[in-house]
Amino acid sequence: MIAELLSSAVAGLVASLLTTALRAVQAWRDARRKLREAEISEFQDALNSDSLSSLGGYLDGPIGSFLVTEYADNAAVKARVNTFLARLEQFVGTTSTVSRPVKPPAIPDSQESHSDPELAGVELRIQEGRPWDALAALRRVIENRLIALAQKRGVRIPQRTGAGRILQILRQHGILNEDVIPSLRFAIDVANRGVHGLEINSDEVYEALRHARGALSALGRESSIG
Repeated sequence: MIAELLSSAVAGLVASLLTTALRAVQAWRDARRKLREAEISEFQDALNSDSLSSLGGYLDGPIGSFLVTEYADNAAVKARVNTFLARLEQFVGTTSTVSRPVKPPAIPDSQESHSDPELAGVELRIQEGRPWDALAALRRVIENRLIALAQKRGVRIPQRTGAGRILQILRQHGILNEDVIPSLRFAIDVANRGVHGLEINSDEVYEALRHARGALSALGRESSIG
């Protein structure tokens, strides 16, 4: 009788251990599968698309599929998610980069607008009814132009520095014409609010584009001369 009870208990323990082991293996496989789906390159593509809807869809999909327990117990999952969050914060910025709506500055007569393919792409997004995507793209255009100017003038820009801070650094080095700074500052401020998902009316979006177009055109002329 005792032998039967012991045998039954051992069998139950073995079955429980096997079940636990199988669950652990399945959890490991699930985590590996989710890691494969959450490719950093695809996440970077979502960021580079300047589409907040595409980025949100990626976060809801591959990133949102991770369980809290997977994040807590799996070092690889934690590292991957932390990488995504860091890059997302870099893209969106912090609340310190968002200013309240301000009155657009006057555009100097010297800021003549010229054809710009990248800004034409921004305008197309506005016309397609994607103002937030347009502002994300506008901010990237401004940021890239300012970085290019900094590199040409030998000014070091720290990594993960936003457009507003880059503008401030260039101003401190006396590189920018004071006439273009208010327009760029206004365009960046509107873009930051849009990327944060705050309400932006169409007039503000077009006004930000108009200021950016004039300022970047003037910036391009100064850069070619310098």
